[in-house]
Amino acid sequence: MAKSVKATTAEKALIVSRLKAKYPQMFEKGWGKKIGAGLKSYAQQTGQPSFRGASGSDLAELQKRFGKKK
Repeated sequence: MAKSVKATTAEKALIVSRLKAKYPQMFEKGWGKKIGAGLKSYAQQTGQPSFRGASGSDLAELQKRFGKKK
């Protein structure tokens, strides 16, 4: 198995500076935190059902029940 090599302090600083240039939003305060009280399903957020994963007769039945959605 290959020996793992850790980045030096100078290499880490170079990586961080490149990340700041390419993705400045990552370094803003609060980046990556949840928004709101918690994560909700698509149906809870929008009030509309999600048809993801449905096909064929299942999709036809869902479209009759909830209306035409893509």
